[in-house]
Amino acid sequence: MPAFTKTLFFRQGLLRKPARLNLAAMLVAAAVLVAISASLLPAMCVLALLLGSVVGFFSGRFPWLGVASPVAVFSLLGAGIFSGVTILGAQINFIDVMLLPALAFALLRAARRHQALTYPKAAFILIVAWVGLMVATGIYHGNSPELLRNELHTMSFLPLAFVWAALEIRRRRDLWLMLCTIGIVVTLAGVKSTIVSFFVTHYPRGESYIWQALTPYAGSIGGSRTMLNGADLMFVVVVPILVAVALFAPRCRTSFWLLASSPFVIMGLLFSMTRTHWAAAIASMLLTLCLGLLKSGGQTLRAGLVLSATAVIVIVLIAPLSTGGIKDFGGLMADRLVPTDITGAQNIDMRHREADRMLEAAREHLLLGNGFGASIDFNDEFGNGFTTHTGHNGMAWLFFKSGIAGLILFYLAIAVTLKDSFQLYRRTHDWVYEIALLGTGIALVVVIAMSPLSNRLPTLEGAYFVGLAMVIPRLVKSLNDEKTRGAGYTDTIGSKEQA
Repeated sequence: MPAFTKTLFFRQGLLRKPARLNLAAMLVAAAVLVAISASLLPAMCVLALLLGSVVGFFSGRFPWLGVASPVAVFSLLGAGIFSGVTILGAQINFIDVMLLPALAFALLRAARRHQALTYPKAAFILIVAWVGLMVATGIYHGNSPELLRNELHTMSFLPLAFVWAALEIRRRRDLWLMLCTIGIVVTLAGVKSTIVSFFVTHYPRGESYIWQALTPYAGSIGGSRTMLNGADLMFVVVVPILVAVALFAPRCRTSFWLLASSPFVIMGLLFSMTRTHWAAAIASMLLTLCLGLLKSGGQTLRAGLVLSATAVIVIVLIAPLSTGGIKDFGGLMADRLVPTDITGAQNIDMRHREADRMLEAAREHLLLGNGFGASIDFNDEFGNGFTTHTGHNGMAWLFFKSGIAGLILFYLAIAVTLKDSFQLYRRTHDWVYEIALLGTGIALVVVIAMSPLSNRLPTLEGAYFVGLAMVIPRLVKSLNDEKTRGAGYTDTIGSKEQA
């Protein structure tokens, strides 16, 4: 049996007799729930409730599972899937229904053990104030209630992420397995992207429709493009985490499988045909390797060579399988790298017009912004009208929504997080913490740095990941303090070879 599976199921006692009885009882209860609810609720809603109940139940023994479950849903199923339920005119997302039982289990466990939250106090207060500012100004300006509600729903995933992680991640082992789970589900998303790209390329459109439907935003923009709604950002942010794993846990058995599957992460990046994401992934890899010199020394060069060789092998040998050949793949890459009528000046001009209009609207409410629910109208060079409430430029979006005050609150929260991350990274000598701090810290830097070209913050997956990245330094500090005190500290990860 693989070491990872053995670790999950036997070392933590899932298959002991009491646990088997609990599992049997849960399955009976689930069958009753399905029988009752199937005639009352849409199938997607029932599926979400069942999935959330299973995640919530198993999170009692595997706390990292619940925290990583939204990333799995975003990466493998997609963000914003409709559950089939509408309340007061609002369409309820699949992830919302799933979170109800999963969070209920987590809150009950926290209440039972009288657990105090270990949230990052300064960053938490700043982010809550930032979100509250945009809600208040949106209501004050009389913005669209539907848009306001939708944007508040999206940005609530940011504080949700680090409160949930603060509740559940209470051991060093949980932190490590949470990162591993994120790496695994993003790898599976890369497999999905490869399959979709293969069938869309090799079969007529009529026969490939079902595969195309797996990725709602797939389309032809300068060539075949497979974009997985919810997973594209995760392909970028997981790169520095994998590089950190290569630097600090090269002999860890779990990390071996993570790194062995990394070609599929590269595949997902390539098939998205998103130039900003390509540049962000390369920059994050180089930055992680440079900062790795502070700790890993010669291992940095070896890790860089291995990762670079892996990328080259993927591009030369594997990627053409999903595009028809090396010539076809090279043509697709060239179409994205060389400006065309669609991807060149016309595209840039439209984004400039969008950003200029957003900045113009921001100057009307310079100090506090326009708030949630605000939108802008603008025309392209041909006079075609467009309306947006998000936009491509993340900095212009921040300024438009929250004004100068909001910019200060948000970037101060990010600055506090990064300061704590890299101070702890320089002091710690624990490989799990080094991976968590460096990998997520660089990923957070990259998400913020690429926002002027690819605004992923006002998305469910973007908000949730930023929340996770912000809680990591506080979790590491809390776990270190608990280990120092020796009070209730248990951990089953030892050396790199034992993990």
